[in-house]
Amino acid sequence: MHGSRRAIWIISLLAGLSGCTHLQLSRSAVKQSESVTDLIYQQILDNLALFHCQPDALAHFAVVGTGGTAVNDHGEAGLELEWDPFSIVREQLGLSGFREIQEQWTLAPIVNPEKLRAIRCVFQIVANGVSTDPEADTLLQSFLGDNYFEWLPQGWYGVGCRKDVPRDALYVGHYGHKFVWVKCGSLDALTRLTIVVLNIATLDPNPPPAEPTKTVYRYERDADGNVQTMEILTRPDPDAPRVVPSQVRKDFYNPLQSQIQMQGR
Repeated sequence: MHGSRRAIWIISLLAGLSGCTHLQLSRSAVKQSESVTDLIYQQILDNLALFHCQPDALAHFAVVGTGGTAVNDHGEAGLELEWDPFSIVREQLGLSGFREIQEQWTLAPIVNPEKLRAIRCVFQIVANGVSTDPEADTLLQSFLGDNYFEWLPQGWYGVGCRKDVPRDALYVGHYGHKFVWVKCGSLDALTRLTIVVLNIATLDPNPPPAEPTKTVYRYERDADGNVQTMEILTRPDPDAPRVVPSQVRKDFYNPLQSQIQMQGR
């Protein structure tokens, strides 16, 4: 009887612990959402290190898309009893449990040639002060406006080897043996550059023009000519002047999406 009561107590304990799953899920979801900033900052700094090594390289950047967090608790308990006609002679209790946490982000790498050219120009200017693209000015104006240069300051981050990275660096990126880092006083510049790259990655400067439409009224009359019903329709208007498209911001995802997963127990 003692063994049965012990087993019931342990099973009840496991059931109670599983009630904490939603608390862990909440903590994991918040931590995962915080990782978006780290993922984007890391891409920015790794690109800066790349352009200090290879000024003519092609930049890389992926937009963080949908994500998911899953927490699964698993527990097992078993009890074996052996007895003779007078008493229990052996009892064996087995107990096991573990928690599985999965966090996932979907990434959409930028593969649009004009966007990659513009992002390349941005990193060339920030890392080396000038872009080698002959159409850099026109290209960046189309994405960022006439005063885009105000968002592209130079000299706000450190550059060196691994041994040069200070202990108080907030974020560190590297390419090969070249490292770049940002300290507390330079975080605003890193954030501004991140916003610039996100602007380019999520803005379509030349969307298709809106299709002109016209409103058509259709009436149904009775035998005496009185209006019984009226229907309002919207149809394409081929005779209307063409509308000049404006810039459109959207989640610029493409079929080449990839997924990253972070797992823990």
